[in-house]
Amino acid sequence: MKNYIIMTLLMFLISCTLFASGFKAQIKDLLKAVKIASFGFEINEALDSNFEAKAALSLELAIIAINPQLMKEDYFNLGVYALAREKKQFETALKALKTEESKETYRPLKNWLQNRTTKLAELCADKSQNDDDYDITKDFDSILKLLP
Repeated sequence: MKNYIIMTLLMFLISCTLFASGFKAQIKDLLKAVKIASFGFEINEALDSNFEAKAALSLELAIIAINPQLMKEDYFNLGVYALAREKKQFETALKALKTEESKETYRPLKNWLQNRTTKLAELCADKSQNDDDYDITKDFDSILKLLP
């Protein structure tokens, strides 16, 4: 019985490690996709009435180029958030972040999402706030630090 418990615990720890390393790799791939989408994505607010649709398409194409498996994962809204935030489209970023937050079950990441949602809501409410110091890489690095 004691050996069974030890084996079960060992299997659990191994699966947690594999999950965390897989999640980290997927987040890194998502960051690459967001950077690619952002690089080839220009905004002309007078002509682009639907930023969200254009951002989603650009992000989908970048994800397919980097890691098509990510299309099956539930990180798409996180990518739209990062792309919209990078382009200072705070309302779109907030909408994507709220959608991601509502689906998240991992408590540390849910707390991170709630924190970002609060900051974005403040940016949406007070357009005079400066957000020039935003950095996608730092944002994603803070997500990676949440994992064991």
